[in-house]
Amino acid sequence: MAKVSWHKTSTFFSTECSFCNPDGLYIGVDCGRMAAIQKLFENYPKSREKWDARINQIVSRLDDIIKQEFFASKSNALTELDKDSNGEIDLVENDFNKIIIQNQKQIIAIDRNYVQQFVKISNYIKTKRTNTQKIFDSIRFTKNQKELEAKVNLIRNQVHAYEQLVFHSISMVSALLSDDMIAFFEIYEAFDKLGIFNSNWQNEVSSKLDKIGNQLNALLVSIYQLENSLVSELNNLSYVTTESFGSLQSAMESQLKGIHSNISINNLLSGIQGYQLYRLNQNLLG
Repeated sequence: MAKVSWHKTSTFFSTECSFCNPDGLYIGVDCGRMAAIQKLFENYPKSREKWDARINQIVSRLDDIIKQEFFASKSNALTELDKDSNGEIDLVENDFNKIIIQNQKQIIAIDRNYVQQFVKISNYIKTKRTNTQKIFDSIRFTKNQKELEAKVNLIRNQVHAYEQLVFHSISMVSALLSDDMIAFFEIYEAFDKLGIFNSNWQNEVSSKLDKIGNQLNALLVSIYQLENSLVSELNNLSYVTTESFGSLQSAMESQLKGIHSNISINNLLSGIQGYQLYRLNQNLLG
């Protein structure tokens, strides 16, 4: 331990290792200890360099861990959305157009104008599928976890909206062909309210997604808002809860069977309802 002695100001105490504090007290410190302290401070810059180097190593290691976790998250997201790893997002086939072609004469006999409306719906769904694929492709160029989560959540919502569009489109033409005009016009009015018959929104989105740049995030926000509006409107369709829906469902299955479609109405409906429940739980947790 350092030898420290305290003395009132006097002429008899004077050493090179003593100093006078503001109160007039001389503090005597062992000169050997003082030399050690001086040496410590002389070496401090070198010690700091070592600490800085060590800290940089730790930070670099943490960066590597974060990058590894991010790449793993990106890989998991791509696998989740493209289970067969063929580079295309997993979506049900848009067999709505095949049903229109199969029943064109019957539709014309009812009202030929409906053919044009159905073609507009079909084109809307096609473009929506293309846009969803473009955003899926952009995941590979995602740079951070926050952006990845935003894109994955958007795509999940897009897939749900796409499935709803396919389901209700098939319902709409099946309702028309089976004279369930209440269900037909309920769907028609919902589609009309969403601007599906007269809007170029999906085409505009498609064009903008071809030029992905600094404005991508702003565009994604716009798409997300549109998807929420679409999903919210289609969720309000009540014909699926009526007693007559069983007959309409059978008509839908018959139409799909007639074109040898792989779509299962039960599976499609279960998927839609399952995602609705998931979103409801997310909102409650939030």
